[in-house]
Amino acid sequence: MLKALVALTFIVGVHAEALAWGDRGHSIVAEIAARRLEPAVRQEIENLLGPGVSLASTAAWADGVALTKRYVAISWLNAKSAGGVGPQT
Repeated sequence: MLKALVALTFIVGVHAEALAWGDRGHSIVAEIAARRLEPAVRQEIENLLGPGVSLASTAAWADGVALTKRYVAISWLNAKSAGGVGPQT
């Protein structure tokens, strides 16, 4: 019983830790990527996002949208580009 309790505590703790890095992790990676962009690419991103909006501030937006009821039905569309199954193109 004690082993099961320890295992459950570990699993829940690891899962919570992974979730805690969601938005923060996206933001950190986006900030690192933004600092490495060529000026022309940086300008195009600013044109898309709007002046003063950082890539880091919008990095987790798609994850939030994908979890909403409206978009769950199409959330698999990006699976192919991530190496999973998806629509044939």
